[in-house]
Amino acid sequence: HLPEILARKDINNPNGKIKITGVGTIGVTINQSASGNYAAASTTCSITVNTKSLIVTGITASDKVYDGITPATTTLNTTNKNLVGVVSYSNGTKDDVILGGTAIGTFSDPDVGEGKTVTISGLTISGTDSSKYTLIQPTTTAAIKANSASGTINISDATVVYDGSPQRLSVSV
Repeated sequence: HLPEILARKDINNPNGKIKITGVGTIGVTINQSASGNYAAASTTCSITVNTKSLIVTGITASDKVYDGITPATTTLNTTNKNLVGVVSYSNGTKDDVILGGTAIGTFSDPDVGEGKTVTISGLTISGTDSSKYTLIQPTTTAAIKANSASGTINISDATVVYDGSPQRLSVSV
């Protein structure tokens, strides 16, 4: 998309102001006629309008128990998700941008640990003005907990010779 630029000095634009209404890069040439003590002048430049970044807040990840599966994924709570950064105008309207998609949470690695980074993917934006924006996929944190084990260890054929002092019994599991 190239930005639409209006730059005429006429009755509809008496100040010669430029109005940019889109995303992209465009070349602009400005000419000034000679007048009185001033020589004619001309300059060319380019104007680039980049998309605005939007972020998503309010998504949390659930802790999980270590299961050895790679990639390690987790359940996300998206009830309080919020799209931040959409332009609002002084007349009370805002750009038409809608947050959608299905959020997927993936741990940075499958190992046991607290405060692990969870990368969220799968979110999208749509709407009439969505081409003006870039969605930044969010991150959050959660834990991968150790898988607890329980059971009974039976030791057979363990012999220790008593010599009057405490003795250690070594067991390999």
